[in-house]
Amino acid sequence: MEYFSPYTCPSFGSIRPTLQKLTKKGFVNCREYMSEGGRHSCFYTRTEKGLQELKRLMMEPLTYNPVQFLSSASIKLFCTDILDKKQKTEMFLSLKASATKFMNLAQGILDDEYTPKDFYQNIILNNTICELKNIITIIENFEKE
Repeated sequence: MEYFSPYTCPSFGSIRPTLQKLTKKGFVNCREYMSEGGRHSCFYTRTEKGLQELKRLMMEPLTYNPVQFLSSASIKLFCTDILDKKQKTEMFLSLKASATKFMNLAQGILDDEYTPKDFYQNIILNNTICELKNIITIIENFEKE
């Protein structure tokens, strides 16, 4: 859980049902055991079928919502190591194109003198542009490996 905490923080009440659904679909296996305290516990591992499903999901196009794009792109980049070289190249190209598009849209709003913007809206737009530039820089560094 701590490994993914910078990207997501699901409640413990949502983890167990999700893992049970993934187990039923064959995406993860559960190895049951008794913990030190005598409680019934499960150790989950990803299956080959689960890996293929994750790869399929990673190659799906991202949302056209700029707010959701940043977090979804970060998660995809975090999991890049499961993809082969061709898949990485395709994903990087798609992410970079979307990030550039969203950055240009935000910059266009900032530059438009006829669109009224207050102090806070300017800060949010500038921050969004900065985050999108950072995503593009990360992708460009990943492309160099």
